[in-house]
Amino acid sequence: MHSHPPFVFVSLGTARVKMALPDGKNVMFDTYPGQAMWMENVEHAWEILSCEVHVIAVEVKSAQRTPKPRTD
Repeated sequence: MHSHPPFVFVSLGTARVKMALPDGKNVMFDTYPGQAMWMENVEHAWEILSCEVHVIAVEVKSAQRTPKPRTD
């Protein structure tokens, strides 16, 4: 098991993956080229069931909203 801060990943290929969660549940999903997924504070372990997983993942280390600048 490992965890990430919130992140988005974009799949570069096709694969079938099983994601194990801390509560013992498993989630199976397929990835396709160009598919984007947002994951929020997920603790998980991966098992690749078919093909190879190639993704670009971008983690949000910290983000703060700043007020919009005034235009008047």
